[in-house]
Amino acid sequence: MKKQLLSLAVLLMGSSIVVAQVNTSDVNSNGVGNTAVVLQVGGGNDSDIDQDGSMNLLGGVGNWADVDQDGFDNAAVIDQQGNYNRAYAVQVGNDNYSNQSQGVGWAENNSQSLYQEGNDNKSYQLQRWDNNTGIVIQVGDGNYSDQEQRTLSNGAMGNYGYVEQNGDRNYAYQTQLGSNNRAEAYQTKFDNFSDQYQEGNGNKAYVKQWGRNNRAYEYQYGNDNDSYTRNHGKSNISGTLQIGNGNTADTRQFGEGNKSGTLQVLEGNNSKTFQNGDYNLSLTGQFGFYNTSKTKQTGGDWNRSGTLQVGFDNVANTTQFGSSNLSLTGQFGNGHMSNVSQSGNSNASFVLQTN
Repeated sequence: MKKQLLSLAVLLMGSSIVVAQVNTSDVNSNGVGNTAVVLQVGGGNDSDIDQDGSMNLLGGVGNWADVDQDGFDNAAVIDQQGNYNRAYAVQVGNDNYSNQSQGVGWAENNSQSLYQEGNDNKSYQLQRWDNNTGIVIQVGDGNYSDQEQRTLSNGAMGNYGYVEQNGDRNYAYQTQLGSNNRAEAYQTKFDNFSDQYQEGNGNKAYVKQWGRNNRAYEYQYGNDNDSYTRNHGKSNISGTLQIGNGNTADTRQFGEGNKSGTLQVLEGNNSKTFQNGDYNLSLTGQFGFYNTSKTKQTGGDWNRSGTLQVGFDNVANTTQFGSSNLSLTGQFGNGHMSNVSQSGNSNASFVLQTN
């Protein structure tokens, strides 16, 4: 009797191990030249690949999908329709999720790539129509990435999106509508957040955040706009909104609790903001053509700077070195120039120039 119970226990243990290691893969390919490669090592992994390579307006030939999962309870879903699409998903760890969906209509030569290492990471990638490239790398736990790219026209140059997150609980959103746009987001350490949205052609958005609890927002509508954001430290916030063509915004913050906001409307405006310290605030608004603003606050804390320029060819330079300084500059009209430099603590400057 004891021998029978022991045999039954061994059998149940063996059965439970087998069940724990059961992986699921569902591959469905239609058309010519489709290829799907799935390798799953671990238990409870799920992979679903659906490729439509039919020779019609909503399909093409030569799709490729490659899924490699090493761990437990990972899930990868790949859906491709169109021409010569390629999607790669590699997940190492536990409870990771990947969802990749590519072309429909006249989608040509799309490419996606994903690498996730850690636990509870999630990535969503969507590409429609021509020649888009989306790359996501996430290493750590609880990271989240969402990419959406659409050229909105046939035969156009594609968009490029890149997300790299190292650490835990970082969030990155990228949306690009148009042609030849580029968005890059790099986030390291914990609880960072970035949101990049570009609508138009030839725009560039760049975010780099190192530390924890930093926030970066970049929104661009138009053509050939550039936005650069760097937050290093803790709890820094940066927001950039550019509407028009050929505008440039460059924001750099080092420290804790700094805040920066930039709004540029129309064409050819240029804004640069540099803050080094804690709890500094800089606000910049430029409405018109070819206005230039440079704000530098360093060597202290709790500085405040506000710059508003409306018109053409205005230049405003503000430098504050120390703590608790205040500078407000307003220029309305054309061709004005303002240079403000304050060194020390608790200084105040007010400049107003109009036609």
